Amino acid sequence: MGDLRDTGPRSSGVSFLACDDPNTAIPCAAKMGRHADTIGAAVGSIAGAFSGRSGLEDTWAQKALQDKSNRLALAENSAAVMERRMLDRREQI
Repeated sequence: MGDLRDTGPRSSGVSFLACDDPNTAIPCAAKMGRHADTIGAAVGSIAGAFSGRSGLEDTWAQKALQDKSNRLALAENSAAVMERRMLDRREQI
């Protein structure tokens, strides 16, 4: 997790400079180093709020929609694993 003293100003700066073009802002933020994942996510959220779905490249939106089903399956699998572990733990107690 990024330090707000570092990620906050960087996220705000990139968003301010390129918020009208999320296709520039997001990759730029992701290349900033140290907390690239946090800064990229923050800038992506801000840029998306300003531009909406229509502001993103079609390939990005298609990939996000495609990956949604994969994430749902992963979440369901994770929940099943946690349930089994809790039941196993309860039996041990």
